[in-house]
Amino acid sequence: MALNVLETIKKLVPCDPELLFLEARAYEAVGDTNNAMSIYESLINLAPDFPGSYNNLALLYAAQGNLKHAEALIFQGLATDTIYQTLYTNLNKLYVARAATFYGRALGFEQNESSEPNVALPLVLTDSKELHHNITPSDIPDSVTCN
Repeated sequence: MALNVLETIKKLVPCDPELLFLEARAYEAVGDTNNAMSIYESLINLAPDFPGSYNNLALLYAAQGNLKHAEALIFQGLATDTIYQTLYTNLNKLYVARAATFYGRALGFEQNESSEPNVALPLVLTDSKELHHNITPSDIPDSVTCN
């Protein structure tokens, strides 16, 4: 239902970052990770100065076990806003997950000796509930196209 409403509104204002952010969160809520990730990536291209999109995309990559990409996205988000606390919280959680995996290896609990841990433990990152900054379609450069 909510996705149908968002899709209808999106036809009227296709470049509205707040609307795109809500749409990505709605796709997350129904378990459609691929669409959510695609929208967050589009939103990062559309409005690269807003950390919420980086954070939530990092959350989805971390949930897939891709901690390196999640960490890179968190650092990209921090480059846009050095005081965005949720990004620091999630970076801390990523580091704790890595440390736990390496500690487990050191104690002999895990036989895999690859350099990057494959986190099987529950890693729960904090998502951004809102875009964090108020932006409007008029803030988007003319060179950006929306679909």
